[in-house]
Amino acid sequence: MTNTPAIYRLHHRALAVAGSADAARAQLLASRVTLQHAVDSGRVLTASAFQYREHFFTYAECVDGELSQDELFGQPSALTIWPDGDRRFVPMMDIFHCGVPWTVDYWRRREHVEKVEAHVIRIRPEKLASYIFYHYQLQEEQLGSFDKFSLIVLNDNLLFYYKEHPFVVEPPLYPGSLATTNTPEIWHPTMIPHFQPWPDSTGPEDHWRAIETLWTVGLP
Repeated sequence: MTNTPAIYRLHHRALAVAGSADAARAQLLASRVTLQHAVDSGRVLTASAFQYREHFFTYAECVDGELSQDELFGQPSALTIWPDGDRRFVPMMDIFHCGVPWTVDYWRRREHVEKVEAHVIRIRPEKLASYIFYHYQLQEEQLGSFDKFSLIVLNDNLLFYYKEHPFVVEPPLYPGSLATTNTPEIWHPTMIPHFQPWPDSTGPEDHWRAIETLWTVGLP
């Protein structure tokens, strides 16, 4: 097995210019055509775009090499340029994954995907290290025991959770890196103190917000 996966999972966040969420939405909806061509050419396995209010998220799986967000989604003029350079999309950091796409064959979906969905939640900055610790522990102690395509990524204090339905649970191609068994049996109460409520939150059950899937290409 090589040290480089056969498929690169790219996950980015963008923000609409103030008052331009509708225009940004229209521009990202139009990018579906470009991504479909990339799927047809074999450069991309699947890609999706999502929206939550003025926030936009993109997800793509590129085969045998990364593609830039400009190649994939262009530079929609209604998206904010981030202050650290000429970027409209910023990468989100992988902090929890359920499987690694070491080979294209292992990662290719074999059954019909009924739905692609995503959620967002805000993490308390002072609890980030704890949140990552628990999730790495879960990931490596119980690798292969949950949906292999699920992914949680981070930018700033915003977590983005990608998943497909139905879930696919398969043995991984490699063992987990931990031989311990310390993951809490009661998971959700352990997680609740990590989250920062939204201004309009009604309680812990409202911390995770379902967001709109604008489009998805490349899935059976």
